Amino acid sequence: MRWDTALPYDIHWYEPDRILLVTYARNVTVEEVNDARESVICCLDAAPGTVHIIADWRKATAHPLRYGMRPRVLDVINHRRMGQVAIVGTNAVLAFWAELYAKRGGLRYLVAAGVEEAAQMLKQSDKGQPALSQS
Repeated sequence: MRWDTALPYDIHWYEPDRILLVTYARNVTVEEVNDARESVICCLDAAPGTVHIIADWRKATAHPLRYGMRPRVLDVINHRRMGQVAIVGTNAVLAFWAELYAKRGGLRYLVAAGVEEAAQMLKQSDKGQPALSQS
């Protein structure tokens, strides 16, 4: 994996124009999560079709999600190219926010044990097959 050690997140195509992998590490801040969100929106804007996102939080030591971020997060969730989100490395904080955004913002998400499993689940859902584990 390419990793810019100056940033506590990495964003790259897991599968070009179809699945975007966003990996968080270390003590990521609210500002850095917002910066990552802006990069994700740029990728969605440039994609020719629907894009799924794998959000891998396993290496993160902080999960700085705040209610005040809601409008910015909704920009991603409601983007015209947004597909589903697969969360890897979930915990109680991430589960709370995922459920809140699912109920109040229309987030479609699944939970996976690893990146490979997440990609397989997203591909299965594209084919109309039930994923292994969904919200």
